[in-house]
Amino acid sequence: MVWECQACSYILESKVDIKKELLPGEEITREDIADDWSCPVCGVGPEFLEEV
Repeated sequence: MVWECQACSYILESKVDIKKELLPGEEITREDIADDWSCPVCGVGPEFLEEV
């Protein structure tokens, strides 16, 4: 899954952006995104992420 910030269109698709190491071929799930995550571009929280 690819996640997009609905405030600025930032695409979260890197293991750098989440709280766990991804295995090859593993996708980011909602549970992988930390509650205190904030968008590196606009600063909003994970509630602005939507699966695309």
